Parts: sequence; structure tokens; C-alpha cells
Amino acid sequence: MTMKVVIKNHVLMSYIVPMESISLKGKEFEDAEYIKIIAKDGLLSLRAFNGEIFGEFALENFSIEDVQIEDEGECFVSIKELKASINSFDYYEKIHLVKDSGELKVVRKLDEEEFQGLPLASDDIIFPEFDHDCIESVSVRRKDLLECIKKISFGIGFEKEDTTYLHWVLRLANNKMRAVSSNSARFVAYTREEKDIVKADKLPVNFLFSKEDSACLVKILEFLEQDYVDLCKYKVGSNYCVSCKISGTEVVFASVRPTVKWPDEQKIFNLDFPHKVIFKSLDWQTATKGVVAVWNDEAQKMKKPHIANMKFDFENEQLLLNSEITMRASRKVSMSSYESTNSTFDISCIAAYLGELGKIASKNEYFQIHLLSPDKPILVRFFSKDQVDQNHNFKKQSGDMSEELFVFFAPIASD
Repeated sequence: MTMKVVIKNHVLMSYIVPMESISLKGKEFEDAEYIKIIAKDGLLSLRAFNGEIFGEFALENFSIEDVQIEDEGECFVSIKELKASINSFDYYEKIHLVKDSGELKVVRKLDEEEFQGLPLASDDIIFPEFDHDCIESVSVRRKDLLECIKKISFGIGFEKEDTTYLHWVLRLANNKMRAVSSNSARFVAYTREEKDIVKADKLPVNFLFSKEDSACLVKILEFLEQDYVDLCKYKVGSNYCVSCKISGTEVVFASVRPTVKWPDEQKIFNLDFPHKVIFKSLDWQTATKGVVAVWNDEAQKMKKPHIANMKFDFENEQLLLNSEITMRASRKVSMSSYESTNSTFDISCIAAYLGELGKIASKNEYFQIHLLSPDKPILVRFFSKDQVDQNHNFKKQSGDMSEELFVFFAPIASD
């Protein structure tokens, strides 16, 4: 079957980036680099599958000046070769996509003697079909979901032995969206609240996304322009997979979600923390860079945890940090405010967690560290005032929208 489509180059190119986020991630799926182009019933659509993520992008809402199907048909081509071919033409000019004699020709409309020919892949490539049995569905505001993912992505685990923490959870409630990630020892939770940030008939609902899903999902959300996207759970046996869709675009994260019970991060607030200390982020960044620097190449080869020891010296209103492996660091951080009946408090933890805190907050912001005992979790709440205030809710207000961010992590026995 022949196929001929006239399309503005920049329109087609705008779909390549989200398609690449799927196709080029499927290293273990031999046909992942191939996309399917379908021209049918007056609509051009593109499909990609990498073994775990399936995407379909329908080029809707374009005028006949942007996209016009002259002959219907379909074909499989390499996304790398297609991108290289269309990149060789002017970004805003019109091109023809012509399937004929075992190749797809990308032809300059102004001069049909100029073209790029790329070989067709086998028609035997099989893309999955999904039983669209949606057991739960919710509409979420796209920009807010995107911001949630970006805030917590650094906290997703990497230990393949525990699949729970190779995922992150999205908790949706009335006017509220929270993303939570963890590596089992450190949790990151970011919340956004505003009217109509979430729309659904039934709430609350949770969605589980894998670490591999996240990079692709970010690209898709950045590509889309609509205010809301739909998240759906498709039933797979006794479990489910997740779909993100809007209009003619749908991305199905086809890997079945693991049957896990994600811990309730809110329980951290059930603890009564007698010691509270506030730091300015800029002061913290400077000192913790020195502590993190101890983790040099030689230290990493030793394959032992990098521990930072913290002594909260309340009498002198400063935190003493030290760490030693092959290098040594001894640093001080001034306290902006504190509340404690102790004169000192000692606790140790993984040094990298301290370095992360300075990266999360902007340099002129404050955060508050809550301490209970040397063997209990350390809670860090962002968007703090510069003074301890029992009535402060740790929420940053921007118009009608509020944000909340907290991190907590386990202490560790020092050497």
C-alpha cells in the first residue's frame, strides 16, 4: 500500500522529541527504535513501543495547510533515520512523506528532485493492544503534575533488589496532589494544593509510577499544551498498568505495577520532636559541599557508607559537621533559630542526604530540622520561617496555590 502525506516539517519535528523518549529508551527490546506511521481516515498518527511503554500520538487540530493526507497507508521506520532525514530540510518548509518500493521518501515539496530515502522496517513488528478497561480515572492539571515529578525524582531508589523503591507514588485527593519518592532510607514528599488541581468522581486515589516511566512522562507532559491530562488504571489480571492521555495522544506505561504497600509518609508527623533547628540554605550549602567532597574516588572504591557526624551545639548556636575517609572535613553552620532543652545533640547520617538539602532550597530560603533521638528519623521541613514558630504550617503560598515539601531519613551508627 502506498502512502503520501504533505506536512510542514516543524509540525512533524515537534512530535519527534516525545516519540524519542519512548523509542530510544527500549534497549532490551530489539524493535524499540522503530515507529509506526499511520495515515488513515484523514488522520496522521505515530506509534512507538519500547517493550514497556507504548505511545500513540495523533496529529489532531491541524489545518489542511499543516497536514494533508493524499494517499492512505502505514509503515515502520527507524526514528533515528526519520529524524536525521527531516532535520536535513528547512524547519518551516513543507515536505512529502511518500511510501513506495520498500522505502519512505522524505521529499522537498518545492523541488521533488531533492529527497531522503530511508528503508522500511518489517511489517511483522507487533505493537501491543490494550484492553481499555479503566478501573480508575482522574484528570490532573498538567503543569502541577510536571512540577511534582521534577521535585521528587532525585529521591527514587536504585536498588534493583527492592522493586518498591524503584517506583514513586502519586497521591491525589480533593484539590490536592502529592508525589512521594524513596530509596527506603530517605523519603521525599512534595504537595501542591489548589482548587480544581484534581478532577475525579472518586477520591482519594493513588498511582504508582516506575523510575523508567518518569523521564518519559516528563517529556510527554512538556510536549502537551493542554491544561489537564487524564490518568487511567487499566486492569491487567489482578493488577493494573497506567495510562496518561489527552485527546488523540495516549502513553501507556505497560509494565504491571508491583503489588506493594507503600508506607504512609504522613506518620512521621505522629512523632513528637523536642529539638527544632532552623538553617539558612546558603549557609548550609557552603558547609555541606565540603562534607560531600570527602566522598572522593578512593573512598568510593572502598564501598563503605559515607557517614557525616553532626553535633548540634545549642549553647553556641552552631552545627558542627565532620566526616573522614581518605579525606577529612570539619565544618560549621550557624543556626538561625532553635528550640531545645539540651545543650548539645549528636546524630549521624549518610552524608549525601545533607548535600541534597542545600540543593532543594534556594539560597535565601530557610528549612527546619526536627530531631527526636539519635536512633529516630530526621525530619526536614522546607518553606520555613527564619525563627521557630509552633503555628507555622510550612506551606509556601503563591496566589491560590500552596506548596509543601518535606524530607525525612534514617540516622546511621557512626564509626
